[in-house]
Amino acid sequence: MFRVKTTFLAVCCMFMSATAATAQWVNDSIQMGTGYRNEVFYSLGGGTRGTTPVVDWELAHTQVKMDNCIRANHVAGVRVILYPKGAIADWNKFDTAGWQSWRMVFNNINKRELGAFNQQKGPGMWDFNWGIYNSSTHEVVGDSMYLLILNASSPTQIFRKFYPVKQDVSGNLQLRISALDGTGDTTMNVLSATAGTRAYKYVHLQKKTQPLREPAESWDVVFTQYFAPTFDPMSGKTIPYPVMGVEANQGVLVAAIRGVERSAIDPGNWKSQAADDLTGIGSNWKSFNRSTNKFTCKDSLSYLVKSVDGQYWLLYFSRFDGNATGKIIFHKQQTNLASVQGFGNTLKLSLYPNPAIPGRAVVLATDASGHREVKLQITDAAGRTVYTANRTLKGLEQQELPTVGLGSGSYFLSLTAEGKKAVIPFLIP
Repeated sequence: MFRVKTTFLAVCCMFMSATAATAQWVNDSIQMGTGYRNEVFYSLGGGTRGTTPVVDWELAHTQVKMDNCIRANHVAGVRVILYPKGAIADWNKFDTAGWQSWRMVFNNINKRELGAFNQQKGPGMWDFNWGIYNSSTHEVVGDSMYLLILNASSPTQIFRKFYPVKQDVSGNLQLRISALDGTGDTTMNVLSATAGTRAYKYVHLQKKTQPLREPAESWDVVFTQYFAPTFDPMSGKTIPYPVMGVEANQGVLVAAIRGVERSAIDPGNWKSQAADDLTGIGSNWKSFNRSTNKFTCKDSLSYLVKSVDGQYWLLYFSRFDGNATGKIIFHKQQTNLASVQGFGNTLKLSLYPNPAIPGRAVVLATDASGHREVKLQITDAAGRTVYTANRTLKGLEQQELPTVGLGSGSYFLSLTAEGKKAVIPFLIP
């Protein structure tokens, strides 16, 4: 059924060249302000969605169902220290003697579900460090205490004893916090309904507020500050240190493209590498040049980003002005990797699953009106035709296309009819 041809190579190359010629880089910039004081939420398709102060929150609790992540704002001076001397029943006996030797925990910068309070899971499968899941009530009930330092490393730093009381079935989070001597003992309720469709609900413990930080409109990335493992030449150790970087929203996938000239990037080659990584873009796209006392952006580093609306974009950075203004200049280009491609004015195509499942057929869906005789071809990345067939499309329907015998790699499905052609790239992992 499959056979190799070379005559389609020229056509495939012509299509790819035409696509590259029409693709345009769009220049844009954001400005975080002096000292990177503001976060900037950004949509690749819609531009800047909003800005908010980096330090207007201290804890964040996920809005994702069946998750229990609690993250701390280390940049705002929050330090989370595991309490080793007892559990909740020992709240009134909280003893800080020797606290300097206790374990301080930080947010994981790659896995968004691992906040500072989820770093050290217990022995059971339902022990999530700060609490244990109750399969009857579907609540996560707190069983761990913490020493919190707020305003750390400042003249106004304060110590608090703290524990998350519970996460209820609706996702609301109850917290308890007080001074070490028990004064100001307060229980706070952080409500999911207040945050709505946002990814997190935020709380400022000292102000007792729940700020709405994320924009209501959809966004893909946020330019922000976070603590990342950084090598300290003075101590010779890797320590958490504040950096300015880019975090991805939930549902956004990122692949770093290193050592490839941007004019030579084929997005289809990187689609399978796009992954759910909170700091898949991160902070390493820039470096500080001590001879010029300026930041430089890496010429050999680009990113393929799948946005929240399913579109794929190429992205790179060309200028970073540092903490004087926090200005960043970057460039974006929408790719042809969207799952739906237009055909004339009347026919649209979609192909799924994409990436394909090895050894399983892919399904071509069309909304063609009336009877149409079409030619279907699958070609590999070298332009060789590995499958061809003539089909009759009869309106809204699905057509199965076999992939048995095809190896891993990038492929192109083309549909030709009435002198017009539509091409959809797809991947077999």
